[in-house]
Amino acid sequence: MENISPNSPNSPSPNERETSENIFTPRIYSWQEVPTPKPMRWIAKGSLPRGQLSCLVGDEGIGKSTFWLWLASLITTGESCEEYGIRKKKPLTVVAAPTEEDWADILKPRLEVAGVDKNYFKFFGIGSDGEAPPTFPAHIGQLEDGLNKLQDEGHEIGLVVVDPWQATLPLGGQIKDTAFARHVIIPWKRIAQTFNTAVLLVNHANRNNSASARDNHGGTIVLRQTARASLYAIRDDEDGTLLIGPDKSNNGPMIPASRFAIEPARWHEPTADDDGMRPRLKLLNQEDRTINEILEDKAEENKQANRLSRFGQTKQNVLDYVNKHEETTPKDVAEALGIDNKTASKHLNELARSSLIDQLERGMFSPLPLSQDESEIGENGENNN
Repeated sequence: MENISPNSPNSPSPNERETSENIFTPRIYSWQEVPTPKPMRWIAKGSLPRGQLSCLVGDEGIGKSTFWLWLASLITTGESCEEYGIRKKKPLTVVAAPTEEDWADILKPRLEVAGVDKNYFKFFGIGSDGEAPPTFPAHIGQLEDGLNKLQDEGHEIGLVVVDPWQATLPLGGQIKDTAFARHVIIPWKRIAQTFNTAVLLVNHANRNNSASARDNHGGTIVLRQTARASLYAIRDDEDGTLLIGPDKSNNGPMIPASRFAIEPARWHEPTADDDGMRPRLKLLNQEDRTINEILEDKAEENKQANRLSRFGQTKQNVLDYVNKHEETTPKDVAEALGIDNKTASKHLNELARSSLIDQLERGMFSPLPLSQDESEIGENGENNN
């Protein structure tokens, strides 16, 4: 094996050596060596902590990138958005590693309509148009060098964002392997702490469509476990708005989700080929529910929709009727719903065979008995004990 001296041109940079020694080589640390705790600081109070790792997860193509572009406009201009917990402050620098969109044709126009201050926004990647994504943690040393240079020039780093994060993983690695996942995530904690900046890793959701955001994180759950704040984004199917809120926060109570609209904004005058409009995010309001509660409600709506699709509307109407009466006959159902006795009897028997209702005796049906827990819940959803 080749021996590389510390001064060799092929030797790791001091940042790379420090990263390897401090993060990947375990040893005992004294009380004095552990950094002094700092008061909690926020880029956006309740959702994006400073000096810590955060993640943003959601389905592909719903507007996650538009969200961090909106954040970048506020961070680089120092403008406030009290509704989202962002106070007015001096402009901070944003460093982004966008790995899917062309920097020139796609991102620069969107950044301009978002209102980003160009003097405080920097790209990190390979090639002037992001022709190839960086690979982390292999290129974490180059990122640290770049951030140190920006600080030497007087920049204060407010946000480092990677979108999408999984596009920067090394080839051949198995992100589902917990040990590998921690190996590629831990260096981002170091970036956040060293430069006292918010780090936001953007990730796609999987296809579970679970009522729990935890189960919807794509690739690995280790990212959510390691991040101090996890933001989850979903699209409202009714009006196309974007709902974003923390599904995990280690730094305080869970805050309600925020609703955003993605609206067209004028970038240039229209031409025969281009209408000149680019998407821009607009904060509409704060919801009265957390993102976890919204996900639970959405899952229940999907469950009901799937049941309707599976049963058909008539069978669902029969089920609803039975559940509202102590005892029911096919004749009762037929008269109430305006269907014939044969159809009513068919649906009642199918529901009984599916264990969705009880068959007391031939021709008599009733709702399923409540479980002990359900029986203790009153009509107002409160425990009667």
